[in-house]
Amino acid sequence: MRTIFFSVQDPAGVNIAKKLTELFEFKEENAGEFRTWNRGETQLVELKTKLVDAEYLREKFKTEFFIFISKHRSETAMPCLTAHTPGNWGKAELGGKPEELCYCWPSKLKIVLNEMNSMNDLGWSVCAEVDHHGPLTNAPSIFVEIGSSEKEWTNGRAGEIVAHAVMKMLETNQTFKTAFGIGGGHYAPSFTKAILGKEYAIGHMLPKYRIDEVTFDSFRQGVERSAEKTELALIDWKGTNKNQKDKVIEFLKVIGLPYERI
Repeated sequence: MRTIFFSVQDPAGVNIAKKLTELFEFKEENAGEFRTWNRGETQLVELKTKLVDAEYLREKFKTEFFIFISKHRSETAMPCLTAHTPGNWGKAELGGKPEELCYCWPSKLKIVLNEMNSMNDLGWSVCAEVDHHGPLTNAPSIFVEIGSSEKEWTNGRAGEIVAHAVMKMLETNQTFKTAFGIGGGHYAPSFTKAILGKEYAIGHMLPKYRIDEVTFDSFRQGVERSAEKTELALIDWKGTNKNQKDKVIEFLKVIGLPYERI
């Protein structure tokens, strides 16, 4: 079973969920604690709480894959379609636990981003984001989001694109060369370019602004907490300073993971 979650407090999540039920014939089941819809081995679940606060999910749901459909908010209000793995490299400022990452699924992240990009007729940005916020789950997890203001969150075409991309991700079993991304900014331009234009699937992404504080244990989670074996690290060479390069390369030597510049 794979489980898609949305919150009634989140207009983008409601928008995407509506498109999923309209386009893919999810059937509602009126039983149990949560309002749910089912389509084969995929379940759609409505939550009353904010997604980032839904720590109870790992106890309530036994699933092989947590998919969170939600809004993305930014100060610039840039129209965008995004996806990322949840987790906290440092403090838990928005759900989850400090220095704890969820398991990623790199090939699924690549598929959903590529599908959103190929369907994107809105002229919006399509990008990966680095790991941030909760909830902490006990199975691979992904957030797929519409950004970044009310106008975009409720855009019907954006909801359709994300709904199609999520289903494509769930129905495709293709795998790719998997990597751990290190360096660069929050919207991971170097890693987004690699995901959309090269052979790489990238799961966890550690941004430049978290490298100085990251512990070895959290860093190792970026390698080990994955549904697929991490084959190498990709270091955004221009997106890291010398001290940061020295730190992460030493960590990679201890772990025994090769790296490439990107």
